[in-house]
Amino acid sequence: MSDEDLQHVLIFAPNYLPAIGGAEIAIKEVTDRIDTDEIQFDMVTPRLKSSRKQKEQVGNVMIHRVGFGYTIDKLLFLVAGVYRAARIHDQNPIDACWAIMVSYSGIAATIFSYLHPSVRYILTLQAGDPLDEIEEKMRWCRWLFEQIFYQADHIHAISTYLKDWARDIGYDGPVAVIPNGVDIELYGKDHSDDAIEDVYAELGKEPSDTTRYLITTSRLVRKNGINDVIRALPELPEYVEFVIVGSGPLESDLKDLARRLEVEARVHFIGLVPHQEIPRYLDAADIFIRPSRTEGMGNSFIEAMAAGVPVVGTLVGGIADFLTHHKTGMVVEPKDPSSIVRAVNTLLRDLTLREEIAINAKNMVRENYNWDHISKEMQSILTK
Repeated sequence: MSDEDLQHVLIFAPNYLPAIGGAEIAIKEVTDRIDTDEIQFDMVTPRLKSSRKQKEQVGNVMIHRVGFGYTIDKLLFLVAGVYRAARIHDQNPIDACWAIMVSYSGIAATIFSYLHPSVRYILTLQAGDPLDEIEEKMRWCRWLFEQIFYQADHIHAISTYLKDWARDIGYDGPVAVIPNGVDIELYGKDHSDDAIEDVYAELGKEPSDTTRYLITTSRLVRKNGINDVIRALPELPEYVEFVIVGSGPLESDLKDLARRLEVEARVHFIGLVPHQEIPRYLDAADIFIRPSRTEGMGNSFIEAMAAGVPVVGTLVGGIADFLTHHKTGMVVEPKDPSSIVRAVNTLLRDLTLREEIAINAKNMVRENYNWDHISKEMQSILTK
C-alpha cells in the first residue's frame, strides 16, 4: 500500500493500558489486528498516574498521555487533549478521530471535530454503567453531551441496546452494531488438571468433595446484582458455593451480607486477578452467573461462554443480543433470588441441558465474537 493510501486515525480514550477494562481490551485487540501499512494509530488519553509514560508505543498505537498523573487530568483533558490532538494533526494530518465512550474523551473528540470539520469523527458506545446515571452525570452540560452524538459521522455501538440509546438521544446518522469479541485461544483452551487442582486448593475443595461452584467475574458494583446471588445461596443445596473474581466498592457490604445470611463459608472472594488468569477460574467452575440490573454488553458472559461454562443472566441491556433461554444460557429476572434458585437447580439436575447450553453458546461465540472478524468490521468503519 502506498503512503497516499495509509490512513491516520487518532483515538480519544478515557483510559488505556496498563488499565484493564472492556474498552481498553477492545482497542488493543482491534488495533493489533490492523496492518500498520493500512492504518497508523495515535491516541490521546489522560495520564492519570505519574508512573505512566507521557509517550510510548503499545502494540500498533502511539500513546500520548496528557496531564500530571492525577485524577484532575480528566478535566484537563478537555483542553490539553484537544491541544495535543491538534499538534498531532499539524505534524501528520488525521483522516479520522475515534472517540471511545461518551465521557470527557467524547467531549474532547467533539471539540476537535468541530475545529477540524474535514476529519471524520467515529464514536464508539462502550458504556457499561446504567445509561440514566451517565445522562445524570452529564446533566451539567446536556447540550454538549448531545453534541457528542450529533457531531459523529458514524456511531459504533457494541450492542443493540446502545444503538437504541443513540437513536433515543436523537442521532439519525449511520449506526453499526459490532460487539466486543473474546480471545478464543485464551478462553477456549483446556487447562491441565494441575492448574484446576490449584484453583480447588485455593477454594479449599478436597478431592472427595461434591462441591459445585457458581462463578462471577465482575466489578462489585450495584448494577451487577452480586447480592442477589448471595441471597439465593441459603435456598440452594449446601454443596453449592459462590466464587467471586473481581473487586469493587461493594465488597465489604457483600461480605457483611454473607455473614448475616450465614453463608460466608460458601462465598469465596478471590479479588482482582490478572486478565490472563481468569480462564483458569472459569475452567474450574460449573456455572457462570451475573444477574445484572443493567449492562452495555456483558463481556464476561462471552468469556464464560468461550470457556464452555453455562451462563445464567438477565435479559437487560446488551445481554439480550446473545442470551436465549435454554439455548445459550438460563434467563433469570433482575432482583429476584428465587429465579436464580430455580435456574441453578435446573442446571444442576439436568446435565444434558447444561452440556447443550455450553456447546451452543461456545459455537455462537466462535462464529460471532471472534476478534479477527470484528477487527475487519471496525477497519471498514474507520476507513470509510
